[in-house]
Amino acid sequence: MGSVYAMQRSTGKILWKTDNNVISNIVISPAKKLAYVLTRDGKLLGIDIDNGASTTLIEFSNVPFVLNGEDIVGGYELAYDQTTKSLFILLGDSRQLFAFKEKE
Repeated sequence: MGSVYAMQRSTGKILWKTDNNVISNIVISPAKKLAYVLTRDGKLLGIDIDNGASTTLIEFSNVPFVLNGEDIVGGYELAYDQTTKSLFILLGDSRQLFAFKEKE
């Protein structure tokens, strides 16, 4: 688990930080200026990369998720395809793969 930070490149100053409950990698949608992450309590967050404001986009059931190390499961992985503007979510506890297309 961890947090997502935004830092000012020139100074290293932390501009914003999420709660310490992120269990996935981070993917970025440049067109929407969003960072996507999955939290331990089963929420897919869209985080505004400019100001750190987060919105719950989806809530998965069967929470809390089982993390790698608590049971023999894989991780929680996100992938983003810029060409199709599609977000892919792999849930480590159930091995389910979800795909979503961003609205224009």
